[in-house]
Amino acid sequence: MIISNVRLRRFLTAVIISLFAAGCMSKTPSDWGALFEKSAADGKRAPGKPVFDVVGQNFLGNSAEVSISSSELVARVSEREESDRWAAASSWAVRHPETALEVLRALDPKTPQDTYLLLAEVHDELTLLPGNPGWTRIAELRKSQPQLTTAYSEARKQFQSRISEGHLDRALEVDLAAKAAAVGSVLLEIDAAQLRGTVLMVADRPRDAAESFAGTAEAALQVCPYQAAYLLLLQSDAERRAGGGQAASQTWQRAIVTAVKLISGPKPVLDPVLWERLGYLRPVAVAWPADVIALLATQAPLPGLATISAVAPSTASDAGADPAEAEAMVWHAVGRWYLDRGHAQAALVSFKRAETSAPSDLAKRWLRLRQAKALVQLEQGGPATAILAGLIGDKKSELYRPASALLGSIYLQRSQSRKGLALLKAAVEQEDGFEWPERSEAEADLALAYLSVGDAVVGLDRMHRAQRRLENDGNRELLSLALDNELKFLEHTGKRKEASAIREKMRELEQSR
Repeated sequence: MIISNVRLRRFLTAVIISLFAAGCMSKTPSDWGALFEKSAADGKRAPGKPVFDVVGQNFLGNSAEVSISSSELVARVSEREESDRWAAASSWAVRHPETALEVLRALDPKTPQDTYLLLAEVHDELTLLPGNPGWTRIAELRKSQPQLTTAYSEARKQFQSRISEGHLDRALEVDLAAKAAAVGSVLLEIDAAQLRGTVLMVADRPRDAAESFAGTAEAALQVCPYQAAYLLLLQSDAERRAGGGQAASQTWQRAIVTAVKLISGPKPVLDPVLWERLGYLRPVAVAWPADVIALLATQAPLPGLATISAVAPSTASDAGADPAEAEAMVWHAVGRWYLDRGHAQAALVSFKRAETSAPSDLAKRWLRLRQAKALVQLEQGGPATAILAGLIGDKKSELYRPASALLGSIYLQRSQSRKGLALLKAAVEQEDGFEWPERSEAEADLALAYLSVGDAVVGLDRMHRAQRRLENDGNRELLSLALDNELKFLEHTGKRKEASAIREKMRELEQSR
């Protein structure tokens, strides 16, 4: 489990200060352990000293929102760009594709050019079909011919302003389509048509809206399937409101086929907002396709679902999945993706919804483990501990080690280092090939647990193992934090040559694309 608590940051800061500011290079390992325990008990934090970040520290923060705002995404990306951290900046665009798309569509002149270009490059790489000019071209026009993109942006603002004032007919008088055509971008033409369809829906003209969304979705399918998936959902909802139940069902099925292709590609688009809408807008009479649920199971496995096979289709089939298993699988996947982007509250709600549908005790227990992880991110250690205590009772259960690792991290949070170490060792140090999604994070927490009791030799060895696992996982954000931990340790023990090598590796990692 990733430890993501501010109190633990302070504890580890005090540990580093106690170890290094007190001249402990001459200390024996047992002396180091005593200093760890003393610093944790004192809770002191000297000014001007570096913060020792836990590898699993949730760098996205403990937001309970379903999505971040456009302004927050721009601020986060810009901040990391300015410090030459391309990898960290791009990760925000990857994990929040729906917000990145909103920034790109808005064409706000206040968005820094470099930030807009980065969002455009990442979003095009994730969602654009080959051979199409995408948002990157619009970013170039934004720089070379700003009068064109500014004219569209201003017309878009006027359009939205009239909607917010309740003047729907006047909003439709704004010729967004002409402004988009002047830019020469099919993506802006799709945006203009989508906005028009939305106004028709608000004006209680669902038939007209459905027709508008249908044409727009067809155009988007040829360019950007990600945007097309959202448009197909809008079309399905409009058709349902217009009384076309069969048409709405067929369109929803097209939407899910499109969404499946997005998560099955070489660079999966894991958007919990999209899949949450797919869940809420699913027609009552339409079952989740069995092969779609099987594909979700490959992306976010949930043990205990007996009828799901490991099939990875590119299109949905007519066969329906078991209703209970399908609901559990969908909401488990949504919860996992929310948790990965730091939206712990939304993840917790999704996991609880999955648990209500889960047909087996094993699946329910795994979902409780996920809920405990979300609760830890929400700084609700007490309820998380209560859940985990029930899961570690059976040492033969496959949940024993994942639950032990998470509980060990909680004890480490509470400065109960030896209890945390014992649990993390029980979870990680059996080399029997058993894996679970958070195994790399548990390895990183084990390294910190060894350091917290004064065993620097084993702690650094475990830290290196964790770094290799994170690198193999492709988890650049957590790998960067692991390297930063080692860098701080080496700097304060006077190992300048080794620290320089780590610093260079971190620089290469952050600047790699």
